[in-house]
Amino acid sequence: MADTQRPLLLRLPQEMHNAMCKYLPSRALGNLRRANREIHGKTQQPFVERHFTSMEITLSRKKLQHLLDVSMSLYADEVRTIVVEPRELLGYDFPVHHTDADLKMKEVQERRKFSEEGEDVSMLRDAIQRFRKLERVQVAHYEDSREFQNHRLEPTYCLVTSRLMREKTTALSHAFSVVSRALHKARSTSIKTLCAGARPHASKRSSIGHLDLGLPPPSYHQGIMGRPSIHNGLTNLEHIHLVLETTPNSWGGEQGQTLLSDFLAQAPNLKSLRLEFWGSCAEWLSTTLTTLTFPHLETLNLEAARNLTTTHLSAFIARHARTLRTLSLINLTFSSPDLLTTFPPIFQTPNLHLKTIRLQQITAQRDGLLLFDAQGVITTCEACKADLEANWRFEPGPICPHGNLEVTSGEEETGRELVARLGEPEILPWMVLRTLCF
Repeated sequence: MADTQRPLLLRLPQEMHNAMCKYLPSRALGNLRRANREIHGKTQQPFVERHFTSMEITLSRKKLQHLLDVSMSLYADEVRTIVVEPRELLGYDFPVHHTDADLKMKEVQERRKFSEEGEDVSMLRDAIQRFRKLERVQVAHYEDSREFQNHRLEPTYCLVTSRLMREKTTALSHAFSVVSRALHKARSTSIKTLCAGARPHASKRSSIGHLDLGLPPPSYHQGIMGRPSIHNGLTNLEHIHLVLETTPNSWGGEQGQTLLSDFLAQAPNLKSLRLEFWGSCAEWLSTTLTTLTFPHLETLNLEAARNLTTTHLSAFIARHARTLRTLSLINLTFSSPDLLTTFPPIFQTPNLHLKTIRLQQITAQRDGLLLFDAQGVITTCEACKADLEANWRFEPGPICPHGNLEVTSGEEETGRELVARLGEPEILPWMVLRTLCF
């Protein structure tokens, strides 16, 4: 048959097929693929991208079994990303006296038993071990336009309202715990990136509780020369991004520091580390900054941390000076009362050659907002005052140039800008908030 006599759909270039398939519902795409062998081949790429390149699951038995089935199928090598959504656990918040309360409670108990016996961890571990080209595991979407209800997992009855109350561990924290334990128990995997937590939405935070950072004791096997060595799915991680908080109804304190440090120590090959602590006033980073070293670390991003010390941060940067190229410090509060004199020398560390730097809303706990070469703006710049108030409220501010510095144009430009802006820093005192808050 001449090419001009073939149906128009078969004569279209592959790019047109890819574009059209993006707008087809999944059922329509499936029906189209069954039309004939040639159409099936032309729609293979968009079909794989939609269903397998990035797979979104919950921790139900049904979804985990589907993930296991894919890991043993011809599409296993197409999977690059797994997103674990904790929305399956929203069923805990329902009226006890609902007409289907008994049935619903039985469903809740079955889910809890499935989780308490560790079947979710085992099924997820078995699946990720089979995905030879899996690169990324993510717990919740970081920027999610949908309202994220981070419900508690352990329900108790409220005698006043006859409803189930939310307690301690959240659905998101539980999902992260399952993922981290599955990675911890897995043999070496191809996974390079682990992300967990969501960007704060209004007054609602979707963070990981510190207690869920805990891992079981490492399993050892005989290494070279008969020496025991740790080897699991966390070892090969190169990028970690976590949004953390103190577990509700518990005391974080030094325990949060230790658990975070112990967790990160399982990933010695990190190249990029991003940690966020929105709304959490606990001191998180002392142990990590003083005890851990990552020989290949290129990017460090710290956001919304409190009670930092310039000494600890300076020592951490000094240990990573030869490899660190990108530094981002956002909405941080230092305990150092002499931030004006202790903060600028951090960037005079020998062998530190930053190509990208971002400093926003840096404050001193006792004094106020750090301003970069901004004489005369303390009483006149309303944007600086808004940045100071936003830091106090754990929120991004208007990002006034007086108190913020961002350079992404390379090592030489970054060096010149640091010298120019950090030469004569000033402090916008907390006292100005009185006119804003009272």
